[in-house]
Amino acid sequence: MVSYIFIRTPTMEHPRSTFHGLPRPASGGTDLSEVDIRGIDKILLLRVLYNEARLSTTAVRPFDYDLARQVMAAPILTIDMPHVGSWLSISSFCGRVIGVALTRNTAQGWIYDQLNEPGAFDRAVARARQLTAETLRRRAGALQAGDRDRDREGEREGTPPPPYSER
Repeated sequence: MVSYIFIRTPTMEHPRSTFHGLPRPASGGTDLSEVDIRGIDKILLLRVLYNEARLSTTAVRPFDYDLARQVMAAPILTIDMPHVGSWLSISSFCGRVIGVALTRNTAQGWIYDQLNEPGAFDRAVARARQLTAETLRRRAGALQAGDRDRDREGEREGTPPPPYSER
């Protein structure tokens, strides 16, 4: 089960944001800055946050990729909305307490840090960025290998494959 809300403010005013009763920022050392998540696969980011989350509810269950795809397909994450002050806030996912706010290009993880440990959110973003890059390299390698295999088949046969036809 996922629990999320949309918070609409001109700028995210952290002290008034409750994320369904999750902690408000502690005075002093809490980093309320936004983190750039451009180019990161948001499903991978959610998976890393889920894996590293220390707190869980009584309804904890395995990570649900189909549900993650649905959540991460929210327009606020897929369409560039520069003048909209909305965030997708995810307080929990599949029973793990997450506490993050996301837009298409930025994220705030101060609650995640408070629930886990300082710097946990930045480490999760760095890990998701690394996994995204590795995934893209694997896909590119598979595409290139497929092209090489097709080239070799054409060389062996000496003629291109026959056109597709219905039976």
